[in-house]
Amino acid sequence: MYLIVFAVLFISTVITFLIKTSQKKIYLLFWTLLTVMLCFRYGQGTDYFGYEWIFERCNSINDVITNRTHVDTEIGFQILCALFNGNFSVMIVFISLFEMCMLDRFIRKYSNNGVLSLLICYHTIYLTYFFSALRQGIAIAVFLGILLQLYEKKHIFTYVIITIITGTIHYASLVFLAVPFFANLKRRSIDILVVMSFFVGMISSTKVLNNALVSIPYVGVRLEPYIDGSIRWIALSERIIMFILITVAYNEKIAIIEPKEYKYLRYMYNLYEFGLCVYFVFVEFPIISSRLCIMFKALEIALVPNLIYVIKKYRIIMITGIMLISIVMTFKTINANIEDGNYKNFVNVFNYPYINIYNKNQIWEYKSHSIYDDLLD
Repeated sequence: MYLIVFAVLFISTVITFLIKTSQKKIYLLFWTLLTVMLCFRYGQGTDYFGYEWIFERCNSINDVITNRTHVDTEIGFQILCALFNGNFSVMIVFISLFEMCMLDRFIRKYSNNGVLSLLICYHTIYLTYFFSALRQGIAIAVFLGILLQLYEKKHIFTYVIITIITGTIHYASLVFLAVPFFANLKRRSIDILVVMSFFVGMISSTKVLNNALVSIPYVGVRLEPYIDGSIRWIALSERIIMFILITVAYNEKIAIIEPKEYKYLRYMYNLYEFGLCVYFVFVEFPIISSRLCIMFKALEIALVPNLIYVIKKYRIIMITGIMLISIVMTFKTINANIEDGNYKNFVNVFNYPYINIYNKNQIWEYKSHSIYDDLLD
């Protein structure tokens, strides 16, 4: 199911390059399909039942405030669960609609090819963060659909307040507080930061940064589960390749068009580079690096379509690179969902099933029971 959707979306994206036709109807069709799939899913991704277990603990706002839930997650998300107490599926529909509406708002404002934007979004933002990582999916949606426009309009106070509120749903959202400082840095400054961050990341691979973080009083104990890991070379390679493609296209575009005409493009590229800096610094710790970097990596959804139509010299190379990356990352994401989602041995990327709330009992034909299933019974 997931590969079929990807294949049709992939072909449709290619068609938008070959045939000059209106993309709005094609975009709306795929956006609607992806929204329906997201809203009515059941047990999909790696964390679905874990979040259902958290939901069942949050019986009331009073329980959350008085810490009677015994749940180790952000208080804002616990309150959200308490507001929907009694029906986890309804909360999933609400969150899914919010995420897809914010994504739609972002794409309509900043992208000139919505179909390509959905293709770029599909393999990571959609299948990983919207499908599985509920709290961070909400944070990404808030950033794309609300915070960027607040920043663009210079409503900094409102921006900070909403960022702090979002931080009560996922602490990683607090990285958005850095946006006003990095968005308008000079190009040379942000480039230097990228190089420095890369070398810091290489040093961290020697466990120097690991030991330093663990030694921090109070904080070190909490960070320890997140800094036990190693560099994920496929993810690192994908980020470097995407960065090179986007940078080459960006350099060609600003050489022929005044940045004032595309004021949002400059700060989006700066934030994209800032996200890469964060990724490099914590590259040895994949959980931390992915959770912080993905917030800004999501800007590829707009950067790529807007750059790809202006460049001439490297257009074919960039299009080919984006398409190949989308194929590799889609297979990688689905395979990771299978490996981390407690699926049975016969399940693979080709028969990985889409299960919805109307045929939810079928999931146990593909998935083994987890610790949360016994707790939920």
